[in-house]
Amino acid sequence: MTGLDRQIAAWCEGTLGPHAVLTTASSLDHRGRVVRVRDTNGDEYIVKIHGSRQKHQREIRAYRQWLGVLHGRVPRLVAVEPTLRVIIVSAVPGTPVPSTHRSPTREAGLHRQAGELLDRLHHAIPARQRPELTNHLIKRASWWLGQAADLLPVPDHRFIQHHLTALTDLGPLDAVVCHLDYQPRNWLVDEIGILRVIDFEHTGIDLRPRDLVRLNFRSWIDRPDLRDAFLVGYGRRLTDTETLAVSHCAAIDVLTALVRGNTTDNPSLTEYGRATLSRLREDAASP
Repeated sequence: MTGLDRQIAAWCEGTLGPHAVLTTASSLDHRGRVVRVRDTNGDEYIVKIHGSRQKHQREIRAYRQWLGVLHGRVPRLVAVEPTLRVIIVSAVPGTPVPSTHRSPTREAGLHRQAGELLDRLHHAIPARQRPELTNHLIKRASWWLGQAADLLPVPDHRFIQHHLTALTDLGPLDAVVCHLDYQPRNWLVDEIGILRVIDFEHTGIDLRPRDLVRLNFRSWIDRPDLRDAFLVGYGRRLTDTETLAVSHCAAIDVLTALVRGNTTDNPSLTEYGRATLSRLREDAASP
């Protein structure tokens, strides 16, 4: 069976019955795979082989504990095989938002929907302050900073360290259920304009502002209309503290993008890291 090794193919056969492979793609870290299949009834499914046990467990937990708040706007968990780190979910209609070409008004409408859905996810459980999350995040970021030592000039190294210290100085922040890779490539829009969200292998309890970093430093650059539309859907503007936290958390994104881009020879990831660092410096220089 093309796209799946024999053991996984046998499990899928036992779960779905006879089916055909439609497409196969590697995940961004090149260790996981996503395979689209169709059964004899014409129903389509996504077979996802996770690149690590942690990602496998995170995605299962998200489906089983939190994604009920997004009913109808996310795939449905069909089956789990923990030994092989495989899940099967229903295929939802639509194409990734980056591949669509829409008017600014319709694009803003998609971001408004994305804001509504993220607000639902962030309210899947009551928000509460968990200082240990910030401490853990800073500890992990310090590790990444060490890994990036040869990739950053000394002034940039100090600049990133300043952001990490400033994040700690903000004090306890609300912890909520976060997607943690919330950006248009993980949004699917169907023919009538309904937006759905996919890919929950990073999802977990984390700091709310982290879900806005990639939008702020990728999708909303020179597009304040999209940011405004998103926040209309989200139901409120960010507080001053949350706005600062988005920038401080972006410094962590810089580190992971540079290190992973270098180790996986991924120029687009490295470019994102450099561009985000440049934007942070521009923001710091602005009055």
